[in-house]
Amino acid sequence: MAERAKGFVVPIHQSLTKPVLMCGIPRDLFLLNGTFAASFVMMKCYPLILINVFLHVVALSFAKKDEQFFEALKRHINDRKYYEVR
Repeated sequence: MAERAKGFVVPIHQSLTKPVLMCGIPRDLFLLNGTFAASFVMMKCYPLILINVFLHVVALSFAKKDEQFFEALKRHINDRKYYEVR
């Protein structure tokens, strides 16, 4: 049972190993940024849209360097600084 069968290869699809990116940034960050941009358009605060464009470019540069950056950042924020003694 521990031996491998010769010539047997199982393909692993990229969709199982790569994160879901929209416009080059993680999907949840894209939706959050797009929601804020849409709300700024509805409030007619057009100068604030430049902030959204800047945030998108920054997120794009982080995602190009490391696709898992935002997942690691979320885990870091949710980590406790200390653990209680029981």
